[in-house]
Formats: sequence, C-alpha cells, structure tokens
Amino acid sequence: MICIDKYGINYQKCVKHLPARSAVQIKMRYRNCCRMLVKRSEYSLQEDSRIMGYVKQYGTKIWGPLANELNRSTGLLRQRYKTISNFLNRHPDKTIKDVPRRKSNVDGAEMKRYQLSR
Repeated sequence: MICIDKYGINYQKCVKHLPARSAVQIKMRYRNCCRMLVKRSEYSLQEDSRIMGYVKQYGTKIWGPLANELNRSTGLLRQRYKTISNFLNRHPDKTIKDVPRRKSNVDGAEMKRYQLSR
C-alpha cells in the first residue's frame, strides 16, 4: 500500500521495492485484495440475484464486467457464487432469499476514514 500511495498505479515503479514480484502480480494483488474502494459489505438479495443472473447468461469464466458493476472484486464474486450454489444444491427446497448473509468486518465508516486518510 505504501508503494501505491507513493507512485499511484504505476506498478512498474513498485517492482523496485518488491523485487520478487512482477508489475502484473502487484497490480492484481492490489486490485483484488487491497483496494479499499472495493465493497466488502454484506451481500444484498439484489446483488445475489444479479450474480446468479449473470452466471446464467455469461457463465463462470469472466467476472470483470460484473465486478465493475457491483464494485466488488472478481474473487469475491466467484466466492459468493460458489456459496450460493452450494447452499441451493444442499437445500433444494430453499430459494436465494434463504442464502445466509454474514455481516462484514469492514463497515462504511471505517472505509470512509481510510479513504480520507489517503
């Protein structure tokens, strides 16, 4: 995160400080894990429905467009899809409304404080 704060999204400059990593690896790690702009809150019923509709239409290979639309990382969306699918397969009598939704560890106020501090 220090490199990103210092150089912005010029990942090639970050390579000097992380010689064991390539610029692509740094970029992907930042985009998928570290970027606080990515929403990490509880999934809503509408988001779950959108995920399932997207997979029905486009399959499970390309998550980028949906990630941009829902402001979530591709990894989080893939993981949520697996959670929903596994739940519905184990409980055929249940619907998407019954899928468990956990509370997030990161709340909106914490994200705002982080963004303002940068």
